[in-house]
Amino acid sequence: PIARALDRAIGEGTYKVGTVLPSEATLASSFGASRHTVRAALRHLQHTGLISSQQGVGSIVRADRGKSRYTQSFDSVADLQQYVSNTDFDVIGREELVVDSELAAWLGCKPGERWWHVSTTRYTKSDDARVAFSEIYIPCAFASVLDDMERTKTSLIVLIERQLGQAITEIRQDISAVAASAAEAAILGISAGQPALQIVRHYLGAGNLVLEVSRTVFLPQSVAYSMRVRLTGALS
Repeated sequence: PIARALDRAIGEGTYKVGTVLPSEATLASSFGASRHTVRAALRHLQHTGLISSQQGVGSIVRADRGKSRYTQSFDSVADLQQYVSNTDFDVIGREELVVDSELAAWLGCKPGERWWHVSTTRYTKSDDARVAFSEIYIPCAFASVLDDMERTKTSLIVLIERQLGQAITEIRQDISAVAASAAEAAILGISAGQPALQIVRHYLGAGNLVLEVSRTVFLPQSVAYSMRVRLTGALS
């Protein structure tokens, strides 16, 4: 409500470009809110480009209309993992390991922690053609879902949500082109060094707890990736 009201006031010219907004204390008093709530509203206005913060000066109006923002939208983890509907997977390896410093930096955890590493291959249901190889890492605290993964053919992150009550709050995804390693090429039935598509995902829960990290290498001709992007403007 505070961000919306300030956005409207800026748009209507109550606070013109180049002027300084009232102080946090004044805004808190005017809206009958805490300074913490006011700061959150001001951060939102900074994000949309309406204001900037300058130490010793305050919040300066920089524009009378917020910048548009594009947000990627999915309704579920299944939407994100678009390839799961017409494919299945086999577990080809699983091991408990102690995370070294290099792996810890990639996973987003501390060195010395114990994690499970699971390797899988994914194939089409229609003709059993190999389409992807995955490496999946989960903390040992979630090891109880491993057997169910193989028994039910359900992805680990879905089981971690359903059975362990760990709600996903953020998914970080990186897509890149890679050259298939010799081991990956052997599994996928291609030549070592052949181009492939790599998707790395970090699934985070409450407090930025890492729930799962996965790295999947796809045959480039076997996958097409689609997404919905919604345009959001200023609150006004």
